[in-house]
Amino acid sequence: MTAGMDLKEIVQSVEEAVAVIEDEERKRIAFERLLDHLLKNIEKGQAAAGEDPGYSSYPEHATADGAFAEEYQRLDAIAHYFGIEPEQVADIFDVSEEEPRLILDTGQLSGPQANGTREIALLMTGARTALGRETDTGIIRNTADDYGKLNRPRYMATLTGMSKLSVLGKRRSSNRIVRMKVRGAEEAARLAQRLVGE
Repeated sequence: MTAGMDLKEIVQSVEEAVAVIEDEERKRIAFERLLDHLLKNIEKGQAAAGEDPGYSSYPEHATADGAFAEEYQRLDAIAHYFGIEPEQVADIFDVSEEEPRLILDTGQLSGPQANGTREIALLMTGARTALGRETDTGIIRNTADDYGKLNRPRYMATLTGMSKLSVLGKRRSSNRIVRMKVRGAEEAARLAQRLVGE
């Protein structure tokens, strides 16, 4: 596999990431999409290295089911994940495109750069998990930079120091995969609920 993870560990990681989704159908869809994406990326990496991954991922068309093709579907999925109303999602995210984008006022994030980066990481990872999308450190880095919360020398240390997220990949890599832990999803939901209540 990759970075010492076997298939069982990957499945457990995906199960943990989608555990907070209460609706069983949405949980199933998010689980399948996230697992499929992970396995395909691992498979591609191993094929490029001339290795046999030892399993086959879903066929290419399996992820093109349009589960979150419409904006209202993305609103519902993110609202459900964060425990807020669908109309409140638009106070935090722009989901008019398939990739969710943070649209908060800068003043709504915590003052110090590290705290702002942590909040951005929780929100972006949560929204992307709700939609069955992979989150990498580059997405969080770019968003933190947009909000003036990026401390470049300490950025990766801030993310890897978060007990509520798992940062996977090579230690010195500048672009690693970020996974939400259950307690991170709970904190992200509290944060989103606080933001829409302001």
